[in-house]
Amino acid sequence: MVERVILTNKPLVEAIFEIKWKLKETNPHIFIDENFNLLTGILYDKISNEYPYPVNLVPDFIPLESSPYAIRTQFRKKKEQWPLIQIGPGILTVNDTESYVWEDFQERIIYILKCLFESFSKLSKEIEIKSLILRYIDAFDFDYNSSDVYEFLQEQLKLQINLTSKLFAPNLIDSHPDGLNIDLIYKSKNPPGKVTLKFSTGHRKNLQGQMKPAVIWNTVFQSEENMTDLKKEEIIEWVNGAHTVTDHIFFTIIEGELLEKFR
Repeated sequence: MVERVILTNKPLVEAIFEIKWKLKETNPHIFIDENFNLLTGILYDKISNEYPYPVNLVPDFIPLESSPYAIRTQFRKKKEQWPLIQIGPGILTVNDTESYVWEDFQERIIYILKCLFESFSKLSKEIEIKSLILRYIDAFDFDYNSSDVYEFLQEQLKLQINLTSKLFAPNLIDSHPDGLNIDLIYKSKNPPGKVTLKFSTGHRKNLQGQMKPAVIWNTVFQSEENMTDLKKEEIIEWVNGAHTVTDHIFFTIIEGELLEKFR
């Protein structure tokens, strides 16, 4: 058994598990979750001891069909704190931030899947899976004015970008970019799906509550579309496999100076 590395200064902004299920198409491009309100009530009855703080994000007068696959309600473990569960028509997520540890996050995913499937059963409905996502958002403090982002990407994140110097020879543009937006997409065979590594310009809140410039790194593992017949146990197996892949990617990329910094 491989010993898990626990990072006390991890760069994690948020960890997210997302499950989407198919909705009924009532008109072209109009989708509705007919049992959404009932489903939300049944689910909350099941999870209220663990997540007792509901937060409505969308006014009730806004119709469900106007926002398919958009979050409408949160259930928080503590008031204004993480972890939390989010639900909307055709979508549910599990979210955590600073307190994230995989074993705890994994148990929360297993728990909410059990409650979600039981809630569908109580409605005498079968859940048809549309897609699954495991996403990690990390941020690295970075001053774009005084530091070389190419150097940071190459030396710290193992990502090398070589642009011909001829682009900058006429001195018409600066050779150091002010921003960053790179997407790398790879197919995965086990578990089936695709992995997206996205590096972009952004900001991160420091301990004093100030927003500071940063390099934002999204690692997104998405399942194949319309895995309609997946059972709960098969979803858990997919999530575990997706985590194995994303965990390997993360520690491979930060190996070296960054890993020691985050320990």
